[in-house]
Amino acid sequence: MAAVVGMLWGSATPVGACQCLVLTPGEAVNRAHVILVGDPVSLAETPSRVVKEGHVSNEMGRRTKATITVERYLKGRGPATTEVLEDWCLGAFARDRIGESHLLVIRFEGEFEKLATADGCLGSGPVEDPWMPISLSQVEGITGAGEPPDDSLDEPRPPDTAQFPFLPSVALAVLGPLAFLAGTAFAWRRGWSANGERIIECGC
Repeated sequence: MAAVVGMLWGSATPVGACQCLVLTPGEAVNRAHVILVGDPVSLAETPSRVVKEGHVSNEMGRRTKATITVERYLKGRGPATTEVLEDWCLGAFARDRIGESHLLVIRFEGEFEKLATADGCLGSGPVEDPWMPISLSQVEGITGAGEPPDDSLDEPRPPDTAQFPFLPSVALAVLGPLAFLAGTAFAWRRGWSANGERIIECGC
């Protein structure tokens, strides 16, 4: 991890201290919103700015924004060309690796950024770099070979979970145990007489 930080530090200008957790490939895939394989074809710098989170203001230093020609999406879907911002903690792009295949583990920064952000701590970087903490083959072992780009979409999107019945599942998870407990309590109370004697019913 120290070697990766040293290699990529020149492409990022973090303002505050950051800390990268050492994650397994499975944990990185679970945390990612989108994972893609593609080639950075051009780089640009974003300006430094102040971002307010609640009562705390943080200055976000200049970061690199790359235009990516996408080969395939390992998680999620998206177009053949997209823009990706590197995170402020650990950069994902090096100027001497333009045009080389990159594995980009992407998260979205919500209201603070409209662009997808390649998380260096999760393993974003050149595919052929032996120092990367997560390899493409490890990710493919979890996600499969992936899917080609879909130009009907205007930006990368996480996997579609709309078909999962989230609210009914939550209701069932909450009400199911309560119904079981209520039924058990009712049956238990019916098994005793008014004077406390145990009543055993049978279907004779």
